Amino acid sequence: LQSQNINTLVESRSAAEVVSKNKWHYSLSYKASRMYLEDTASQHETLRYFIDFHRDSISYEKSVTTIDGKPYAKVMFVLGTDNERYQEALLSEKYPGLSRGIRENGGVGYNGVYNQDFATTMILIEVGGDYNTYEEVTNSAQAVADVLTTYIKGHQ
Repeated sequence: LQSQNINTLVESRSAAEVVSKNKWHYSLSYKASRMYLEDTASQHETLRYFIDFHRDSISYEKSVTTIDGKPYAKVMFVLGTDNERYQEALLSEKYPGLSRGIRENGGVGYNGVYNQDFATTMILIEVGGDYNTYEEVTNSAQAVADVLTTYIKGHQ
């Protein structure tokens, strides 16, 4: 995004440290990241889009694809169904086969909000899995940035 003249901030504080320090269960990780999200948004009121990147715990075979001879880590968009705000994202036109689709999570046993109630421009993207290479994940991040740039510049 930065290379497309879209200013960005990357959160460098660790939600895992907050969880550990407070002796919280892992399931409260989004509570920890929410604290950082609110803090950063209050300090930078011009922020408009919020992107939460994760990696999924899936097999390598399910998390990799090749597009025009270039390796990519597949991406999946997660929508928390326990909040009133939803956002869809599609990559299939520019990068066919890159998206694993949209997974809706909610109800008992799931977070179901994923901080997506914070803003209508909050999106959670899982990129690849534990075994994807740096190159695959970087290629996918660039593809996502390409599509987001088109979207953002079209809505300015």
